[in-house]
Amino acid sequence: MLRAMRPMTRVGRAVEKGETQGFMKIVVDAETRRVFGAAILGTGGDEAIHGVLDMMCLDS
Repeated sequence: MLRAMRPMTRVGRAVEKGETQGFMKIVVDAETRRVFGAAILGTGGDEAIHGVLDMMCLDS
C-alpha cells in the first residue's frame, strides 16, 4: 500500500490563485496500482477529485 501526499504549495492552480493552504493525498496498491481513495483539501479540490474518481472507475 502506497500513500502519497502533496502540499498545495506544489499545486500550480493553488499557487496561481495564491491559495496554498491544504494538501492532496492518495492511497494506491503498490502491486496492482489500484487507487483506493484520495482526499483533496484546498482550492480546486472539488474539480481535481473527479480525475481520481475517473481512475478508480476505470480500474473496477
